Amino acid sequence: MSAPKLSRRIRDAALSDEVTRAFALGLREVIVGPVTPQDERLRLIERLLGPVPAGDEAPFEALWPHAELFLTAALTVAVADGHYVVEEARKVSDFAHRLGLSARQLSQLEAKVFAEIRARGAARMASGKGLNHLTADVDPTEAPDLPPILPEHDDRTEPA
Repeated sequence: MSAPKLSRRIRDAALSDEVTRAFALGLREVIVGPVTPQDERLRLIERLLGPVPAGDEAPFEALWPHAELFLTAALTVAVADGHYVVEEARKVSDFAHRLGLSARQLSQLEAKVFAEIRARGAARMASGKGLNHLTADVDPTEAPDLPPILPEHDDRTEPA
């Protein structure tokens, strides 16, 4: 049985409006290069978060309790156009560092997210539905059915 869709996991996290806005802002910061209103990555953010209410966002550190969820979404958005360029990887790495993940933990999370996207793509190809690019016909909002990267009870302390 697969894990719930990423959009459902985000919704189930019951983020406050301020944290939702910080989440959305962070996801938009991952996008590199020219962006049009029809950009698949922007549409993916909308599908993941639903309508984002207007107002001020929480500080980035408010995403600390949702680090793995946010980074999973950031990685998914970063590759939605079929590419994961150096600038996107640096931004995701910066986010991971700010949220207390080690390089090893981020590497494991990247492997988990990318493996799931590849597996879904392979399943689509095997079914004859094909792919236009890496995530075109794949539902990238589905979370992988793998154990979490972060330990349930870790000794990290929240930033002051």
